[in-house]
Amino acid sequence: MSCQRFTLRLEFHMPPDTQNDYRAIKGFAISSLYWGIVGLLVGILISLQLVYPSLNFTPWLTYTRSSQK
Repeated sequence: MSCQRFTLRLEFHMPPDTQNDYRAIKGFAISSLYWGIVGLLVGILISLQLVYPSLNFTPWLTYTRSSQK
């Protein structure tokens, strides 16, 4: 018995004047990187404020376990 190899080739023929537009994908990628970094920095700030209460500078940036008077 001989072993034969079968391959399936899919070829898509697009018109030569068609070009891919990656502006939307690039915008979503940049936006996700931006908000990922912002979220990371906010998480670090909150965790540091919980560990070191002296880092609570202004009331609108404060995240504490209990109210301090």
